[in-house]
Amino acid sequence: MSHTRKNEGVHCLPNGKDFYRECLTWHLETKMSPEEVHSVGKAEVAQLRQRMEQVIKECGFSGSFKEFLQYLRTNEQFYHKTKVSASRTV
Repeated sequence: MSHTRKNEGVHCLPNGKDFYRECLTWHLETKMSPEEVHSVGKAEVAQLRQRMEQVIKECGFSGSFKEFLQYLRTNEQFYHKTKVSASRTV
């Protein structure tokens, strides 16, 4: 598209890296660097994945991780039947 920027992300704008760092400070209330935030996020994802793998084993599911996610998305037992039951879990 000719009317858009050639690069994505605010880091490509003038003072973009400083702006992004300030956004992190504002939204996360932290002075961590963007790299530190990314590293923490990756570690959290790895920990969640490990826990999900444990749950898959505990459930006796024999498929792959991808198949398990598809199973969760498509099996009706994991969805609320009514809006009232959904609102009670929030």
